[in-house]
Amino acid sequence: MNRLHIEINSTHVRLTESSASDQKVFSHAFSDLQDHRYVEQMDALLDEAQLKNRTFDTVALSWSGYRTTLVPSNVFEDGNAHHFFELCFGSAVPENAIHFDRLQAEGIVNIYEFPAWANTYFSSRFPRIIMRHEGSHIIQHLLAKRFTAIEVLITIHKGYFLLCVGQEDKLSYYSSFDYQELDDILYHVMFTLQQKELYHMDGKMQVQSGQGIEEGLTEQLIQRISAVSEMKSFQVVSNDELVFNSLELCV
Repeated sequence: MNRLHIEINSTHVRLTESSASDQKVFSHAFSDLQDHRYVEQMDALLDEAQLKNRTFDTVALSWSGYRTTLVPSNVFEDGNAHHFFELCFGSAVPENAIHFDRLQAEGIVNIYEFPAWANTYFSSRFPRIIMRHEGSHIIQHLLAKRFTAIEVLITIHKGYFLLCVGQEDKLSYYSSFDYQELDDILYHVMFTLQQKELYHMDGKMQVQSGQGIEEGLTEQLIQRISAVSEMKSFQVVSNDELVFNSLELCV
């Protein structure tokens, strides 16, 4: 099976082409953040990677952005995604930039901001593409297996991070936080676990640095968390393939 996985945020993109015998990775840091320049840079990257006009068995995209929120499926309708988004984040956003992912098995909907240029660009280049928010992918990855211990997934991006917590085969918590220093991430993670009364419990925490994050940040965070006495029963590890492995569930 020939697959293309795309991990993208507002500043960086990573393309992974996989087959049964080979895997190729292509990365790019966007130098100009205007819509038309995103398109030009993506076209240049696809040309360089020789991925233009190619056919794949599966194409899956993970978009990461700070503004993401979950609502129960039973109160959501297709036409009110913009309403829920503004209730959570206040600022006005064009309706064509608000998207949502239905997570049917979990009974929730992930509503998030997704740039119109990206939606138009990738859907035209790859008509059969599956596009979802990073949070949707990692929630499904978390709940695709049975677990009795606590499972914590963290993906760190420039200026923000996503935090996902699972307990007894269910999603217990999901949110995004902004940060300036490493201590901000540590505070939010520890405060969340304390509020959920998950200190001193057996668990596993996986941390991934997103595209464009300075080298060594994940390791520093893991050291800080592991040094907290209440976290001694947690296994805290780095997993740079967390989002990639989540995309593997898209078939």
